[in-house]
Amino acid sequence: MQPKDKKLTISDAATVLDYKPEQRKKALWVGIAIIAVAALAAILWVVWGLSAKEKELEANIQKRLELMAASQVQVIDALVDTAIEQANRVINSELYKLY
Repeated sequence: MQPKDKKLTISDAATVLDYKPEQRKKALWVGIAIIAVAALAAILWVVWGLSAKEKELEANIQKRLELMAASQVQVIDALVDTAIEQANRVINSELYKLY
């Protein structure tokens, strides 16, 4: 058991000297590899999330455009029907038939 005033810390010189240079290099590369894998995973997660949001937005815009197009088709159809009725009234009038 260690005395109370003697604490073992990460920066303790005795523990650092216990590791050989090869072990330190290996630990460094393992640490770098772990950080690289974590960064790559974070980047892939963000890309996946953005593509999902983009697909959702595209579907939403497509639904809105379909609704707008349907309402505009109804308006144009009503205008054409009104124009046909007015043309038929003129064509069927007796004054038009006279000439």
